[in-house]
Amino acid sequence: MNQNLIATIEANGGEVVTTPYSELISIIADRYIKKWLRQGLYGDAALAKVLTKVIAVLNGKYYKMFQRILPGTECRIRHNAEEVLSRFDLSIYHTGESMENILKIFHLIERHPNLSLFVQTNPAYCCPSLVTEAMASKIERITGIPIVTIEYDGTGGSKNEDVIPYLKYPRSRHAKDFKKAM
Repeated sequence: MNQNLIATIEANGGEVVTTPYSELISIIADRYIKKWLRQGLYGDAALAKVLTKVIAVLNGKYYKMFQRILPGTECRIRHNAEEVLSRFDLSIYHTGESMENILKIFHLIERHPNLSLFVQTNPAYCCPSLVTEAMASKIERITGIPIVTIEYDGTGGSKNEDVIPYLKYPRSRHAKDFKKAM
């Protein structure tokens, strides 16, 4: 679907950091649970809370196995979600892909402080992706990390070349407001 984007990034000197789905759940679950509680969807909130606990227990088993190879890999959420989201005029009750992207970005920066580029991949005219893309300049201003968006439109034309200039000629990191958002 993404025309072998990881290979393109690695062939041009980049290193790709991905977020496991179980880690994404840890990053965003509380936002959904709070929203469902506020909406009176107690069953959904309770089920989600139980599932997040189960995921945490299962992850703990795997993190122990990998600690001797990759120390410090255990997922810990350190940022204050309410403060991070408020920097983008979002509240803790907002949910959806754009909120998830913001929280994931800050989580990735905490886990990998040497990040120098975010690559956002979108299907053509995906509304939530367009919202995140509209926030890209503000994300860069706060984090100091540029975002390149690649939109796959289904035409088959190669889109991944858009990322190459960002890898070959990286911008220096000048985050003005990042610490405030943490």
